[in-house]
Amino acid sequence: ATGGVAPRSPVDLNEAVSFVVDETWREDHSSHRLTIELAPGTLLVAAERFHVERIIANIFGNALKYTPPNGVITLTTFEDRDFRAVSIRNSGPPIPPEELPHLFDRYRRAANSTGTPGT
Repeated sequence: ATGGVAPRSPVDLNEAVSFVVDETWREDHSSHRLTIELAPGTLLVAAERFHVERIIANIFGNALKYTPPNGVITLTTFEDRDFRAVSIRNSGPPIPPEELPHLFDRYRRAANSTGTPGT
């Protein structure tokens, strides 16, 4: 028994990014410019596909919320030595430096997110 934890299997980060964008990008975001730069080939990571897609979707969703009209969102996948990564950048306001230590605190939102829906 695995104690309720499903075994990890190879997930291609390029496929995960493409899937999330296909599911999330809508015409109502047409005021944003979206750039996707996928690394060549496959970028396999040992993880649960659902969790990888959920993480990408959450960060991409934040980029959509906080990028002003005519702003730019760039999703990039890359490989550097022994790790593979996804980078999501946007031209919206940065997270205040004093909020960075709390970035992964559950249910915490930055002070500059007032008025923007979400948890």
